[in-house]
Amino acid sequence: MPRWWVLTALMLLGRLPAAAAPTPVEPPRSKVSRPKASRAKAPPARPVTKRPVRRLPRLVPPAANKDEVRYVVEAIRVRGNKATRRQVILRKLRIKPGDTITPTDKRVETARLELLSMGLFRGVSFSLSRGSKPGRVILTVRVRERGTIVIQALHLGYSNATPFWGGIDMAENNFLGRGLHLSGAFVVGAASKNIGGSRLQHAERLRFSYPRLFGNLVGLSATLLHNEASDYFRLRGRNPDGADVENFAAVVYQRAGGTLGIFSPIGRLNHVYVDYRLEWINANLPVAAVRDYPDGRRERLRFDLRPDESFLSTLTVTFVRDTRNDPSMPSSGMRLEIAGELATTYIGSDYQFAKLQVSFQKYWLLPWKRHVVALHLFGGLIIGETPLFNKFFIGDLSELVPSRALGLNFSTRPTRNLFTNSILEKRYETVAGRGAVSYHIPLSRGGRVVYGSDFYLSVGIITMLSNRDFRIRDQGLRTAVPIDMTLDVGFRLDTYVGVFKLSFGNAFGWIPR
Repeated sequence: MPRWWVLTALMLLGRLPAAAAPTPVEPPRSKVSRPKASRAKAPPARPVTKRPVRRLPRLVPPAANKDEVRYVVEAIRVRGNKATRRQVILRKLRIKPGDTITPTDKRVETARLELLSMGLFRGVSFSLSRGSKPGRVILTVRVRERGTIVIQALHLGYSNATPFWGGIDMAENNFLGRGLHLSGAFVVGAASKNIGGSRLQHAERLRFSYPRLFGNLVGLSATLLHNEASDYFRLRGRNPDGADVENFAAVVYQRAGGTLGIFSPIGRLNHVYVDYRLEWINANLPVAAVRDYPDGRRERLRFDLRPDESFLSTLTVTFVRDTRNDPSMPSSGMRLEIAGELATTYIGSDYQFAKLQVSFQKYWLLPWKRHVVALHLFGGLIIGETPLFNKFFIGDLSELVPSRALGLNFSTRPTRNLFTNSILEKRYETVAGRGAVSYHIPLSRGGRVVYGSDFYLSVGIITMLSNRDFRIRDQGLRTAVPIDMTLDVGFRLDTYVGVFKLSFGNAFGWIPR
């Protein structure tokens, strides 16, 4: 055999494995065959872009989260506005196409509170939907409108002093769909047959409010009023129920005038109101009216009105902060109002005084069955000479005494005086205070005619003082401190035509005393 064949055979035998044992075969890991390796560099993988979902959850009040997804508002849609113009809603929203937004944006919750505070809507919600491109969304505002014509107050009652009084206060809160407020009110009360000098009482009011005098910065408000009043003052005796009307006398006076004011938002949930008030007053005062006390003392009555004609000219500045989640039936948030009124001869007033009022309400939602606890505080102080009707009245503090209707008083009843002290003699005073706690149990929500109903219980303490109480104390401390308890229990209804109370206090006020 030639030599080259031998060399070839040896080379072939050297490439064979040393053992004849078979090599184990791994089971296949996948049915898909592995691609062959390539020396060419593979192109970089395209990043996966998150596309916004078709419908995101409804926007809710937030906790700050720097890592949450941000979207660009492509368009804003408004749904459910049958009587309200779209621009009225968008002005309160303050989010424009092109702005960046998150699913828990604080601006959205603030806008919801602002829309509810207008009194035009019983429900406001927001949602996001996918826009034309990734990262773009459409913001949808859904509103549930209230009735535009509402009854703000019903005045109805009778007493030993006034055989009957009645009236109504109605408003159009969304005139022409532009958010304009127009309202009118009147009340009439019959003359008393047993009180000397008593006459027929009546009062009328017209109000107007335009929220866009200069864009979104300043609004305009105006009020016209007329009163023919016949108020009651005790001459003798001391009856805890005020039923001895023959021991009272009447002071008759007229009022005519009005207020003109401007208001403006400060921030998102604060407002400032500036009002100028001018009234003409004509009072017919009894001659030498004297109060005879049971202990023999005699004191000349002060009616806090100048005889014949006089003018009242004041300037009032009011600050309001409102964070309540619902102006009709709130379950959270607070409302603070601070008002200061000044009258001086420099602005044409015959009366000179300073008046300060502070009111505060706070609401807490309890963890069981959506019950609500509320705190109500009020305090007022007047320094100087103010007209009778501008003082604090006992009926405006206590639910157990008929309150004034459009500035008119129709009853001689004092407070109940449950603690037996000097508050029995208090009716019109310069210092007043009230603190109350109320408990609300929701009964229904979401109806078409009755939007919601609550059962409530309220208990509080009231006080009234005069300037004399700070100078002279002629009795023991327990009887000298003028405080009393007030309470109320009943039902509160939020309806298509307004908010109404069916309560023990209302019924008690109708019982003649």
